[in-house]
Amino acid sequence: MRKKNSMLIVILNWNGSQDTIDCCESLLSINEDTSVNIEIVIIDNNSSEKEFELLTSSFSIENKNQLCEESLGLLYNKFGIINVINCEKNITIFRTSINHGFAKGCNIGSIYADMIGHEYVLFLNNDTVVQADFINPLVKGMEFSDVVIPQIRYYFDKNVIWNCGGKINLFGNRKYYYANQKASKVRDKPFGISFATGCCILFRTEYFLNIGGFSERFFFGEEDIDLSLRMLKLKSRVFCIPESIIYHKVGASLTGNKERILNKAYIHYLNRFINMKTHLKIFWWLWIIPSLIKVLCNIVVINKIGFIGAFTFIRCLAIDALKLDGVSKNKFESVINDGFNCVKS
Repeated sequence: MRKKNSMLIVILNWNGSQDTIDCCESLLSINEDTSVNIEIVIIDNNSSEKEFELLTSSFSIENKNQLCEESLGLLYNKFGIINVINCEKNITIFRTSINHGFAKGCNIGSIYADMIGHEYVLFLNNDTVVQADFINPLVKGMEFSDVVIPQIRYYFDKNVIWNCGGKINLFGNRKYYYANQKASKVRDKPFGISFATGCCILFRTEYFLNIGGFSERFFFGEEDIDLSLRMLKLKSRVFCIPESIIYHKVGASLTGNKERILNKAYIHYLNRFINMKTHLKIFWWLWIIPSLIKVLCNIVVINKIGFIGAFTFIRCLAIDALKLDGVSKNKFESVINDGFNCVKS
C-alpha cells in the first residue's frame, strides 16, 4: 500500500562522498512545512574504503530498520548489497559490492521506494545542492504532470541557468531551454518539456516502475535520453517547475588528460548510436551516415585530433554501434582505461 504524501530521494555515490554529504546537508535544511514526508537513500556504488568511511562518519547511526528480513534478502542477493546502514533523519545508506552504474543504481532505489510504499521517488545527482523550498512546487506540479523537474542553475554561478529541461525529437536531437541564460529570463509558471535531465527528476513511484525505469543497457550516460524518448512515445506529461530551484556542480565528470577526455567522448557517442539504433530501427541506417560525419567534424574541431585518428575513431564507433546492444561496465571501463578498440566488447 502506498503511503500518501511520502517521497524517497535517491542519491548515488561513487567516490564522491563530500559532494554527497553537501547534497544531504542541503536536503536536511528543507523547510519544515514541506507537504510530504521525506526519506533519503544513498546507493553507494562500491566506493573506496576511505570514501565510504567519510560518508558514514558524517551521519549519526541509528538502530532502525524499515525492511523485513525477506525484503533485505532480496536486496542483498539480487543487487549485491553488502550493508544497509540506518542513519539520523531518515537517511539510509546501501553499500553494494560492485559498481552498478547510474541506471541500475537508481533502479535499485526505485525498488526500495516501492517496498517501503513511497508515493513519489525523486532521483537527484549527488553533485547538487537544493534550495530549502524546492520540494513543495515539484509535488504541486505532479497534480497535472506525470514527471517534473526543477529549474537547474550552476552551483558556481548561481544566477546562471544550466538548463530547465528541453526539447527532444524522435531522432535524438536535443535542445536545452534557457541554457546559460540569466536566471531572471526564466518564466515564472510551469511549462511543458519533452527532455527531462536525470540530474533531478520526480516521478510517482508506480509510474516510474510501469514505464520500465532507467535503461540498464548503458553503464553510464544516455539514460535520460532513452527515458525521454520513451516518454515522448508514451505522450507523458512532462513539465519544468521553475519555482523549484537546485544548483548543479557541472563539469566534475569532464576532468582528465586529452586522451581520457577523448575516451569519454567515445563512450558518449557510442551510447547515443546504440540508443538510436533501438529507437529508430530501420531508419537508423539513414540516420547513421550524417551522424558519423558530424562526429568526425566534432572530434577534429573540439578534440583537435588528426584525420587518421578521427577516421579510426568513427570506424570503431560504427563497428561497435552495429554489433553491440548496450555499453556494459566492462566495455565502459575498457574504453576509459585503455582507449577505444572496436575489437573488444
